[in-house]
Amino acid sequence: MVINAAGGLPEAIDTVTEEVYDQFMAVHAKGPFFLIQHAGRALRDGGRIIAISTVNTRIHPHGGALYTGAKGALENFTAVAAIEFGRRQITVNIVSPGFTDTELLRANNPGSTFEAEVARTALRRLGQPEDVAAVVAFLAGPDSGWISGQNLAADGGLLP
Repeated sequence: MVINAAGGLPEAIDTVTEEVYDQFMAVHAKGPFFLIQHAGRALRDGGRIIAISTVNTRIHPHGGALYTGAKGALENFTAVAAIEFGRRQITVNIVSPGFTDTELLRANNPGSTFEAEVARTALRRLGQPEDVAAVVAFLAGPDSGWISGQNLAADGGLLP
């Protein structure tokens, strides 16, 4: 199972309403929690659960409190699930993309050229959805059976 919930615009803490908070957490934390729970029950032994987070949980951008808070919860859910489901050889991992050229990135940053972000990466480019998909495919495949409870940054060398 691959869990990839994302959406919403950056919003400063002092502007977040309780309604926005509840909706955001429902999509980014509550829903994924129950998907992990369901997957743990439904997958056969040796299955794979992979959730998509973000490197923003480690770089803390302005306006990112809700997003990074919810993704941080998801990261912790998967770490515990890796332990709990490990007895059945089900692996549970996180992939944390860096700056990836998607509609969501462009919608949340209208008019941006991303030159500063590209300059911060070792590979000097924005990631492509295919870059992230390759990491997910690896974790879903047979060669990753000894990897569980990990958070793999697919970020072009952004994080040290």
